[in-house]
Amino acid sequence: MRIVSVWFLFFSCADNAGKIIIPEVEIRYEGSRLTFDNVEVTPHNLRDDMLVDDTITAADVIMSLGDRGEISYQMLWYELIGSVEIKNYYIECINRNCHSGRCGFVYEVGEIGQSGNHIHVQADIRIMQSPEYALFFWIDLGSCAAL
Repeated sequence: MRIVSVWFLFFSCADNAGKIIIPEVEIRYEGSRLTFDNVEVTPHNLRDDMLVDDTITAADVIMSLGDRGEISYQMLWYELIGSVEIKNYYIECINRNCHSGRCGFVYEVGEIGQSGNHIHVQADIRIMQSPEYALFFWIDLGSCAAL
């Protein structure tokens, strides 16, 4: 099983002149660890069809790192997965780690000490208001073959 994770720690916007700044972002995969300090998360208005402009989402964390040239990423729009209507962007790749079959990136957010807040709301619509942590991680459900 391959483990890939991204760790975010948010501080209150009031502490950072109204900005969301993550003191440390960590990405782990295949024995590698990338760490980024003081990442300012900016809104990308990816979902201007359903969110008010300048709303910060979990996807904005990955996109902000990409804007800084720290990582490469790919997001794809899905109308359907199988016969299920989805209509969301998915984080397909971070650097060379890409979705395949039943493997890919998922995330959770919440308070430190209360992990396991893995809800099925895609990162492109998950609004961030200074949670204590957000964790993006690679999940392998047993078959990484192409869909």
